[in-house]
Amino acid sequence: MVKGVTPAADTAAQGATTGIDSFGATMALAKGASTIASAFFSHSIAKSNAQIRNAHAELQYWAQFKNQNKQNYRAYGDQMRSWYRSQQYVEQQKKYEQELKKQRATYKGEVSTRATKDFARKMSDLDAQFYEKEARDEIQMRNIRSQLDTNAAKKSGAAAGRVGRNVQALQQVQDQRWLLNLSNRQITKEFRLVDKMRAGEAFNAARENEVSSIQLYNPRPISDPVKPLAPIPIDGYQPTPDPGPSGLSLATAVTGAAFDAISEYRDFLPDPAED
Repeated sequence: MVKGVTPAADTAAQGATTGIDSFGATMALAKGASTIASAFFSHSIAKSNAQIRNAHAELQYWAQFKNQNKQNYRAYGDQMRSWYRSQQYVEQQKKYEQELKKQRATYKGEVSTRATKDFARKMSDLDAQFYEKEARDEIQMRNIRSQLDTNAAKKSGAAAGRVGRNVQALQQVQDQRWLLNLSNRQITKEFRLVDKMRAGEAFNAARENEVSSIQLYNPRPISDPVKPLAPIPIDGYQPTPDPGPSGLSLATAVTGAAFDAISEYRDFLPDPAED
């Protein structure tokens, strides 16, 4: 026993020391419990925030997906309307070109028919003129023959008392005249035939030139507009979910807080060696 210190005072001092150690230990445990509770609360808040971010990212992704898909089909609709208008215009142009071709072919046929009829009329007139001239020349030849025969008969009567040789000579002269006229007649006919053939060839050439001067119409090539393709499916990538804080981090934090609380609690316990 320490000199000057009574047993009662010693007991009171030991009680006061024990009370202080119990308060500190209790505070250490309370601090650990608060740290653990704060860790759970922080983990829950972080987890909730991660879920909110994931929901917001998912909502934003599908909103953009829907808007992009809507824009694509709106643009496709505009392209299809433009294509229908272009296609309708092209069809009208094609019909117009075919109508021009038909009209030109009809006109050329009409020109060919008219030219052929005109050619036939000219050839008919040419034949009529030819045969008219031939008939006139034939009549003229007959008149010449008749005149020669008449002259020969007169001269034969005048030379009746002469020698027969003179009569034969006279007859030969008349025959020579006839042959000369007949030869001239044949030459004239041949020239007339040649003129007729040349005139017919000229008429036919004029007919062909008139018909060939009308060219058939070749329709202009018109390309069809390219039909737009339907929008391809959007190949999107959904946002990667944020897992938030892991359970392992929470367990580590709780374990660390508990370990610190227990260690601090033990520091406030009385030392068994002092008992």
